[in-house]
Amino acid sequence: MLGTEQVNLIPRMITPLLEGVESIRVTDQVAKSMGLVDNQIVRGVVEDRQGLARLILNNRDFELKSSKKFKPGDVIEFRVKQSRSGMTLQAVSTEPTITSSTSNSINSLLSGGDTAKILSLFYRPSQPSSLAKLFSPESINKIMTQIGEKSFDLKMNQLMSSMRSFSPEMARAAMQNSGLFGESMLSKQSVNRSDLKQFLRTILNFISANSPDRIMLNQAIDEIESNQLEAMYSQKNQGISYNFVIPFFDSDPVEINIEAEEADVSDTESPDGDNKVGRDWEEDIDDLERLSRNTKIPQNWVVNLYTDSRELGEVWSKATLKSEMSVEMILWAADQKVFEIAKSGEQFLGELFSGFGISLGKFVVLNAERPIIEKSLTGPGQVLDVRT
Repeated sequence: MLGTEQVNLIPRMITPLLEGVESIRVTDQVAKSMGLVDNQIVRGVVEDRQGLARLILNNRDFELKSSKKFKPGDVIEFRVKQSRSGMTLQAVSTEPTITSSTSNSINSLLSGGDTAKILSLFYRPSQPSSLAKLFSPESINKIMTQIGEKSFDLKMNQLMSSMRSFSPEMARAAMQNSGLFGESMLSKQSVNRSDLKQFLRTILNFISANSPDRIMLNQAIDEIESNQLEAMYSQKNQGISYNFVIPFFDSDPVEINIEAEEADVSDTESPDGDNKVGRDWEEDIDDLERLSRNTKIPQNWVVNLYTDSRELGEVWSKATLKSEMSVEMILWAADQKVFEIAKSGEQFLGELFSGFGISLGKFVVLNAERPIIEKSLTGPGQVLDVRT
C-alpha cells in the first residue's frame, strides 16, 4: 500500500496543553498493552455511560474528571508523557463534537448519519483498499455481469479512465468523480453529479442481500466516506489530505494520497494574501491545475501513488511538488525489471515535467518495497488513532 500506515501517521505541530483539563494517569501495564510511547499523540472519544461522561481509548474506559468541559461525541487529543512517577495523558486539543448540530455537514456525507456510523468511519482501522479490490478487473467485471444492465456499463465507463491515454484533464475528472466531493457538488447544483459513491450505492440495490459482492460494495462505500471525513478533519485544521482511487478499464486501479504542506515563508506569499490551505474543493483542484500553468502556489503538494499491477507488480511513488515549480520524486519497484526500466526513464520524465513548466529536481528509484512506518514507533509530533 502507500501504505496506510504512512498515510495515517501525519506530522503535527506541537500544540499547547488544554487549560483546566486534568491529566489522566495510566499504569505501566495498561500503557504497554495500548502501545503508548513518550510524546505520542492519541485520540479518545467522550461517551455517556450511565449518565457519566467517560473517555474511551482503545476500548478502555477512563475517568474524565473535567467532564463538565466536554460532551458525548467530543474527540480529545492527548500527548503521552513519560516521567519518573509514571505515564500520563495530557490533553492538548479537542475536535468538533461529531454528534452535535455542527456535524450536519458530516451527516450529509453518510448513508445513515448515526453516531455509531460516524465513529466507525472516523476511526476506520488501516487496511488494504476496498476500492482497489473492487475495481480490480476480475471483481468489477463479475459484478457488472451479475447486474446485466447496459446502462450501468455506460455509466461505469464514464467514471473509469484509460491508462494508455491518461491526461491532466482525466486526472481532474477522476478526482472530482472519486466520491470525495459528491455532496459538495450537489449542494452547488453542479452539472457533474456522477461520482463513484453514488454509482456504488445505485448498483448496491441490484445485488442480493446475502451476496459476497454486497459486502465488498459496502466496504468500498465505507472507504470513500471515511476518506471524506479525513478530508473534512484536515480542512478544519487548515490542511489538505485527499485519499482516493482511480479505476482504469485497461489497467489495475491506482491509489492516490494528496497532501499540502506549508512552503518556505519566502514562497508562501500570494497576490491576494490568502495563504490558507483546506479551503473549498474547487480551489484545491484549481491549485493543482496551476502547476501546469507555471503559476506559484502558496504550499508544496505531496502526491503518493500505489498500484499492484499484473504487468509491473507493486509500485509506489512519492512526488513533492515545490512552490518554486520543481518536483522531487522517489519511486519504489519490487520487480527488478521494472526498477531498471524506471531508472532509465529519468530524462524522459524530466522532459515530460518540463512541458508543464516544472523542473525535475531529484529522481530516485529503489528496487525495494516502500518502507512501512510501524505505529508502535510513532515519534514526537505524530498522531496515533486509538480507536473505539
